[in-house]
Amino acid sequence: MASIFRKTYTRPLSELPPDTRVDERDDGVRVAHWRDRCGRKHVATVTADGQGVRIQAGKYTAKYRRADGQVMEAATGCHDREAAKALLADLVRREELVRGRVLSRAEADVVDAAKAPIGEHVDCFLRERRRAVSAEHFANLEHNLRRVVADCGFQLLGDLGKEQVERWLTAHRDDLAPASLNRHRSALLAFAGWCVGTRRLATNPLRGLVRADEAQDRRRRRRALTEDELIRLLDAARRRPLQDALTVRRGRRRGQQVAEVGPRARQALEALGRERALLYAVLFTTGLRKNECRSLTVGQCILNTDRPFLYLSASAAKSRKEAFLPLRRDMAREIGHWIEERLDACQRAASDAREPVPAMLPPSEPLFRVPDALDKIFTRDLAFAGIPKTDANGRTLDVHCLRVSFCTHLSKAGVAPRVAQAAMRHSTINLTMTTYTDESLLPVAEAVEVLPALPLAESRLLPAPAPGNLAPDLAPTPVRSCQSGSRTGQNTASGPSGDTDSPETQKADPQAHVAENRPFGLVEDRGLEPLTYRLPACRSPN
Repeated sequence: MASIFRKTYTRPLSELPPDTRVDERDDGVRVAHWRDRCGRKHVATVTADGQGVRIQAGKYTAKYRRADGQVMEAATGCHDREAAKALLADLVRREELVRGRVLSRAEADVVDAAKAPIGEHVDCFLRERRRAVSAEHFANLEHNLRRVVADCGFQLLGDLGKEQVERWLTAHRDDLAPASLNRHRSALLAFAGWCVGTRRLATNPLRGLVRADEAQDRRRRRRALTEDELIRLLDAARRRPLQDALTVRRGRRRGQQVAEVGPRARQALEALGRERALLYAVLFTTGLRKNECRSLTVGQCILNTDRPFLYLSASAAKSRKEAFLPLRRDMAREIGHWIEERLDACQRAASDAREPVPAMLPPSEPLFRVPDALDKIFTRDLAFAGIPKTDANGRTLDVHCLRVSFCTHLSKAGVAPRVAQAAMRHSTINLTMTTYTDESLLPVAEAVEVLPALPLAESRLLPAPAPGNLAPDLAPTPVRSCQSGSRTGQNTASGPSGDTDSPETQKADPQAHVAENRPFGLVEDRGLEPLTYRLPACRSPN
């Protein structure tokens, strides 16, 4: 069972051009006539209900039976009938090879996938990844993957190769940071691995793709804020909205804080400043990311417990895992006061509008209003606080540096690395201790002070040993011709009483008392072979 045909599909009449004309033929069949944008004429039969037209596709579709008996349809992409028949013959022959066990089913699937446009595979991969990652991560993944595929000129899945990708990475080393190059590389590797897992590729053609060294050329290096800078930043965030509104921007009084601000506007600006300062404080004391903090609601704040915490849902977390973030008790009180202020404002607004007064804020109410331009606002707050955005070493400050400060101050306080990793919600300890820890704030100088003191004053130095005591205890002694290096219980050089330590013995042989206390197996100067006693010559029996 193998054939080729052109598919027929229905198109609504409402999608056809307005000048479409519908006529009825002599046999009673209604036919629609219209011209497309290029001026070409089209004729199609109108459906029985009169709401659409039946249009025949211009390209042929192949229909065949697989080796396992399943009927399959495959687009040939051919307008010519003979070309479509040739493709159908290839499909039928391949299934015969599978049936005869010349090819495996996996090999046949790889052959099919390699001939399909790579865009179709990319679309399938992105549809599966959309449910597994956050919206921001998915947008970056899609952008990076489609960019590399388009720039390398891949048309079919079989065109995917390592050499083209390496050339692309080399060509963009000047305009893209190593971290950005690695993100493009990771997106392509994830796609290739998915193709292998779904039997679209037999092997990963990108295996061994070299990773760029981010440590040598980091375009953005963040630093942590000191305790003094954090205090000044929170104070600036609290005061700046009102002071900006009071500052005159033009005229003779430019720069003076004499602008007129009404009571309600002043109250709103003060509330905005308190919210901004509290937002920075929560980011610093919890290590939350900006988008994660944006997802927090009033119902996710568990404050009336012995250990208050914030609940982060899995859909909002970057790792797609839910988290329970512990809060300092003073931060929990501040968040509780902020929710009460929000509730009072809502109750006053409802009372003024003569609407039902709410008894509490809805659990789905966002905890903070996190603007999209928070990075720019953070930069203005830094300038208002007198904190340089870039230091002498080229390290910068942004909103994400509050997360770096959170990790750095944990390490500075002596928190165990594994605990800091859990607080940061990192998958590896290296990311916690290297990327998110600012070494310049660590108490290295204080740590050096715990080393033991070494006295270097001349009066406190230990007395130098006598010159005679510098010789090693195991130094070999000269051996006379009638004496061996090894000793037994007999005394070969003893005094009258057999005592080798007697003064007479020492005068006769100064080394005798030393040799007595030597271990066996001393080494003679002429070699490394241990000495033995010289045995007397044995006479023959005759």
